[in-house]
Amino acid sequence: MTGWGEEAASDLRALLWREIVLSAARARLARMDLLSASRMLEESDPRRDAALAWQLAVVWSVRARYVREDELWRDARDFFREAASRQLVSRSVALKSPRTVARALGDRDDLNLRLALVALGQERVGRAADRLRDVSEKPSSHLLWVPRLLLLGETRIAQERLDPAIAGLREAVDLAPTSHAVVAALVAALEARGRWDEAAELATEAMALPRGDRVWADFLITWAEPVEPSLDWLRNLVST
Repeated sequence: MTGWGEEAASDLRALLWREIVLSAARARLARMDLLSASRMLEESDPRRDAALAWQLAVVWSVRARYVREDELWRDARDFFREAASRQLVSRSVALKSPRTVARALGDRDDLNLRLALVALGQERVGRAADRLRDVSEKPSSHLLWVPRLLLLGETRIAQERLDPAIAGLREAVDLAPTSHAVVAALVAALEARGRWDEAAELATEAMALPRGDRVWADFLITWAEPVEPSLDWLRNLVST
């Protein structure tokens, strides 16, 4: 109930099914087996559970962005909207939930960031900008601060507003200085501006960074927290 709220946790059969599928699919994505993770979520009847529908849309968006399966962008958009409209988790529960999927489902800022990501994937830059204007300047979850700046930077680069893009991405680097994804975004903006020496110096410094902040990866994937001890037995069950 702490994670999902009283109503969303009232059906124990549905709750157990949700946790089994999320955990099993997460184990496959941890091995970067995107197709198996997708298949597991697709076969779980995601339309009956908003959390599974949301997570399936997440995997589709990762596949569309990084494997270039562009036809999945529209499906991801529709599932994000549908999952959010079913209001599985109230905003008050979501803001305090230890479950990352629950937090995402109950947070309008998260939804708008997801839809901005989809719009960028579809090369609808104006639509992405509209979505980002609907995101709070400082989103309610601090986990969304850096993803907002990254998506805003990507949108500005596409609009050829390079100086504002660089300024926003510098702020992102200040917030997550050891995140390779964040530094790489700033390097891309500097290169687009023609500031090659500065970009090369920053890229060289980034190569020496240890594996650090995973704010972008955590936002993209949005799985249930992997360290909740109450679910260890469940993860052991489904990962074998």
